[in-house]
Amino acid sequence: AGSDVTIEAAKNQVTETHSAYKRVEAMGNNVSESEVLDKKLAYEQALLSVQEALEKQQEDKIKLATAQAILDRMTIRSPLNGSVLHIAKHAGEAVLVDATVATIVRTSRLNVVFFPPARIFGKIKVGDKLPILIRSVPPVTREATVITVDPIINPASQLFRVKMQFNNQKETIAAGTAAIWKWPGR
Repeated sequence: AGSDVTIEAAKNQVTETHSAYKRVEAMGNNVSESEVLDKKLAYEQALLSVQEALEKQQEDKIKLATAQAILDRMTIRSPLNGSVLHIAKHAGEAVLVDATVATIVRTSRLNVVFFPPARIFGKIKVGDKLPILIRSVPPVTREATVITVDPIINPASQLFRVKMQFNNQKETIAAGTAAIWKWPGR
C-alpha cells in the first residue's frame, strides 16, 4: 500500500512538472533557455522517480515472494491434526530416516486411564459410556467411552486398567488434567 502511494505521488509530480515545462516552452522567446531546460530537467526527474517507484514496488514483491517461499520450505506439513508439542529438529538440521522431527498432539479427543478394583471386573465393557468428572476449573462432567479394558488383574494391587476417551472438540480441557470416575458400587 505504501508503494502505491509513492507511485501515485510520483505520477502527480510528473503531471505537474510536465505542465510547467509545456507552459514555459510555449512562451517561446519570452523565457530564457536555462529556465526551459530547468523545467525539462524537473519533468525528466519526475519521470525517473515514477520508474524508480515502480522498480522498488517490483523489488518488494520479489522479496515478499522469496520470504513466502522460504517460509513454505521451512513449514512441516503433516497429515495429522493437532498442536506441536515439541520440535526435535529445525530447518537445516540433518534428519535420519524415521527420526522424530516434531511431536504433535491431538487434544480434540482425550484419553483417561483408571485403575478400578477387581470386584467390578467384568462389569465394564468396551463401548460403555460412563460419566467422569474432569478436575478442571471449573470442574466439568463429560461422558467417556470405554476403549480398553485390560484382561489382567494386578495380583499385588488387585486393580485392572480401564482406558476411556472423551470428546474435547473445543479443546477447553488441557491434556494431563486429572479426572474422577465413581465406578458402580462406590
